[in-house]
Amino acid sequence: MKALLSCLLLVTSCASNTYIRSIESDDIKRLITLEDGIYTGAAPDGAAAFAALVELGVTTVVCVDSAQPEVELAASYGLKYIHIPIDYDKIDENAQLSVKRMMSEGADEVYYFHCHHGMHRGPAVAAIALRQRSGCSAESALAVLELAGTSKEYPGLWRDVREWKNSDVSELPELHEVAPIESFAGGMAKLDRNWDRIKLLRKNNWQVPATHPDLVVLNEARQTRDLLRGCADDVPSELIDNADFIKRIEQAAIYGNELFNALDNKKSEAVEVSYKELKSSCVYCHRKYRND
Repeated sequence: MKALLSCLLLVTSCASNTYIRSIESDDIKRLITLEDGIYTGAAPDGAAAFAALVELGVTTVVCVDSAQPEVELAASYGLKYIHIPIDYDKIDENAQLSVKRMMSEGADEVYYFHCHHGMHRGPAVAAIALRQRSGCSAESALAVLELAGTSKEYPGLWRDVREWKNSDVSELPELHEVAPIESFAGGMAKLDRNWDRIKLLRKNNWQVPATHPDLVVLNEARQTRDLLRGCADDVPSELIDNADFIKRIEQAAIYGNELFNALDNKKSEAVEVSYKELKSSCVYCHRKYRND
């Protein structure tokens, strides 16, 4: 494993200087250390990533994504998992109180917070953990989001980090290795990962890249289609009466089906059209329904 290289960003906290570092790692994407025993980055991908976390001194991995964390693989490296799935629009009370419980019960634990890409939700919850553990200022915590590249299109994440206050609630939520997840959210989490692979295949002209010889083009397109269909059939209760959302998710499912059929029939022009339509549809829905 190559040595970890770090680039320092000096941030002034309420009590002292806190060095938030972006760490270059071959095994963990977008790795940042917040000091005070807190790290954040992308989801650990494979054994090498968990080994790298152990090398950093991490003892507990915290997943804030809806996808089921790799509990067994983590355990094989002596790492515990805590699963606190959140949405892109806010860090809800349950999540904030779960962080409070972690920080109060695990004073000696070293935590690694992650979402999928390590840019938005993971750094935001890690910043809340930093405020809870160190008592640092909002300015210092928001610098974590700046360094991570957290999008301003998710204003709720920025708001909740900025406006965090230490709750005086004494009854704190139970912590789970794998939290119960609404099926729609779980489907979208899987779709997020599937779409990363679809983008990779498109970039490689729909040929299997040498870096990912395990990918099968039609299998990935089939998964896109099936996941979209499943999400369209299982709309969450708060959106079930939203005609615009229903129309959009149904249309996305149609685009997913068209993408699969175009690839199956080797119609390159139709593949590109359906890919762009599906991408545009997803961007619209995320901006309107996920980013608020």
